[in-house]
Amino acid sequence: MYILGGKPFELEEFARRRPLVSDGRTIWVATPEDLIVSKLNWYRLGGEVFERQWRDVVGLVQLHRERLDLNYLELWLERLDLKALWEKLRR
Repeated sequence: MYILGGKPFELEEFARRRPLVSDGRTIWVATPEDLIVSKLNWYRLGGEVFERQWRDVVGLVQLHRERLDLNYLELWLERLDLKALWEKLRR
């Protein structure tokens, strides 16, 4: 379950979710770009010590590297002041 907040990124993330049909049921999932932004934000808010969030981001980037919408991703990384973490990841 996801509780929608009123912050601009949360609204955008919710609007961009995609349906996934499994066993005749539809569930809605966030895009890889939105998951990356969310997890980097949680990592930062947690004092950059929770390695699980970091490992999740690394895995998402590796899995979706060729298909990521980098323009969208960098827009939100900039707006949420997460560019330094993104650069750290890219190194």
